[in-house]
Amino acid sequence: QYYMKYKTGATEEGKLVAMEAEFLLSGGSWAPYMNPDMMMFGRLPMSPVHHSTGPYHIPNVHVTAREVATNHPRATPLRGTVGSPVAFACESQMDKLAIKLNMDPIEFRLKNVLEIGSETHYGQIMEESVGARECFEALKPHFEEAKKWASSKPVDGEWKRGVGFAAGWRSIIKSGMNLLLSAAEILETGKVRISVGAVEKGQGSMTALAQIATQELGLAWGQVEMLMGDTYLAPYPVETNSSKVTIMVGAAVQNAANALKVSIKEAAAEMLETDISNILIKDGYIFNEQFPDESLTLKAVASYMKEKDKQVKTEGSFVWPPDEKADPSKNIYVMGDRPNIVYAFTGQVSQVEVNTKTGKVRVPKAAHCSDPGTVINPRALEGQIEGGMTFGMGFAISEEWIPGKSLSYKDYKVTTIRDVYEEIDVLFAEGGTLSCGPFGAKGAGEMSDVAPVPSIINGIVSACGVRVLDLPASPDKIKGLLREETTNSS
Repeated sequence: QYYMKYKTGATEEGKLVAMEAEFLLSGGSWAPYMNPDMMMFGRLPMSPVHHSTGPYHIPNVHVTAREVATNHPRATPLRGTVGSPVAFACESQMDKLAIKLNMDPIEFRLKNVLEIGSETHYGQIMEESVGARECFEALKPHFEEAKKWASSKPVDGEWKRGVGFAAGWRSIIKSGMNLLLSAAEILETGKVRISVGAVEKGQGSMTALAQIATQELGLAWGQVEMLMGDTYLAPYPVETNSSKVTIMVGAAVQNAANALKVSIKEAAAEMLETDISNILIKDGYIFNEQFPDESLTLKAVASYMKEKDKQVKTEGSFVWPPDEKADPSKNIYVMGDRPNIVYAFTGQVSQVEVNTKTGKVRVPKAAHCSDPGTVINPRALEGQIEGGMTFGMGFAISEEWIPGKSLSYKDYKVTTIRDVYEEIDVLFAEGGTLSCGPFGAKGAGEMSDVAPVPSIINGIVSACGVRVLDLPASPDKIKGLLREETTNSS
């Protein structure tokens, strides 16, 4: 449960000047993250503070966040760690301001969007990979298309159409110091084994990490095998959460693979009697650049390395930028004025239909744009984004936990195949790569469920004129608001 109160000010020209926000979070019957050390990791109270302003520059900000113990089950981080509720509150404010100022909702946000060199509300300077503007610009044509759709009337007169736009951002927080996160080992079978402590939970990490290693080593697809989550053989991991696996474990895999590549080249140089600078690895073959017809297989080099007692296994770590300050006694980074290493940005346009008789909401189409840096696996990332969009839709219009009543997924009203978008457009913005990420990639797992919630809620306002302030926007709530509006206007 979240109780959020916002007060936001802007000039007549649409420039944001001030924001005040209060957050009251129900932590449940016990709250391990209330102690100061755990608060460093941005759990329930810190996350809304970090994300309270949305991806906008606001010069005057005051935020208070409190987590309280309540007679409920323990509340723990869920995909995005209060990202959707905070975006719901913040983007509802942005939508109301745009309406009040009679401004296009995207243009209003573009007037205030964070960019390279911008300062966040807690003093962090945005130095790289800031793609909010690019996300908004990419969604403009989809917004115009959606407005044309909304202007055409549905066949059934009880259905009203509207268009909602909303934005969001998600941080990748500094957690843990430079831990050993990956190992790369050349096997006598002619393959390379990559070992990581992170686990595959369906998010596609196994394929992405294999792709990173394959690219770095210059191998052919299929020459890398993955060992994940093995508590005996794999390095000790960071948690598999918080959009950290691709950026942190992926970078460690790249570093381990690079170290192994050097070892392989040294051995091949001896075998081909040439300098290591002449050795190239391409599609799994090792050869002398000056005499490309003389090539070696990975299997032959692996046998030579074992015979000569060469290094066949290397290790890799993820290293934050060198200017980060650490507290070795606690194995953590000091937050200072840079509590988050990077942000991922997102936006969504939702086409929304509301039945003014039943209160039912449909979202037939949505367009979603994010800036994940270098995309390692486009197909898998598209699937992850689509899943996050559906996840957000459930938060927006159906999912609700009621103590003593929500005893099953049916009671909880989780989104099913019958409820989801009929059509989805997934876009990736050119927002810049991340210097410490593998090939410039950054996290993408959480960003996709942030913007859908406020985008759909703002679409409901556009369709029928009522604004839901308490999620989800269930039929009963919408019918109640419509009745209240009718009574007030009569």
